[in-house]
Formats: sequence, C-alpha cells, structure tokens
Amino acid sequence: MNWGGNMNYTIISTQDLQTGQIIDIVKDGSTYNVDFTNKEKFVTRKVRTLEEAQEIYIKIVNYFINGFYSFEQRAKELEDKELKK
Repeated sequence: MNWGGNMNYTIISTQDLQTGQIIDIVKDGSTYNVDFTNKEKFVTRKVRTLEEAQEIYIKIVNYFINGFYSFEQRAKELEDKELKK
C-alpha cells in the first residue's frame, strides 16, 4: 500500500509469447507511462492521458498479434516523443 506521494501501479500488461517482449500501461501519479521491454532493453514513454497511452499500447499489441517488426522498430513508437501539452 502506498502511504503518501504518487500512486504508481500497472493498469495492464501484455506479453508477446513468441518474442518475450512485454508492454505495460502504468499509472504514475497524474500521468501514464507506456513501458516496453524485451528483458534486455527498456523503453518508456510518459503521456498525460490514458487515451494517449492506450493508443500507443494498442498499436504495439497489434504488432504482437500480427508478428510485425523487430523490437527496435516497435520501440521507435515510444522513443523521441515529447509530452504533449
């Protein structure tokens, strides 16, 4: 239990069983993180709304389902993006 500060918890997590890659949506205080890992590398993207997090998450899960792209290509969906105002 969190007795102060920001609440931080995982809302949803999906693993690509073929590659072992994992994507999560994590509530982090008043923002959300989309966390993506292949258990060797970790990429995260902080967004302001659940809707933004969901959009990224669903895109990556769709790649899992269809077997599209490498970890690096998938990770680019999260990298080099600034927090929207």
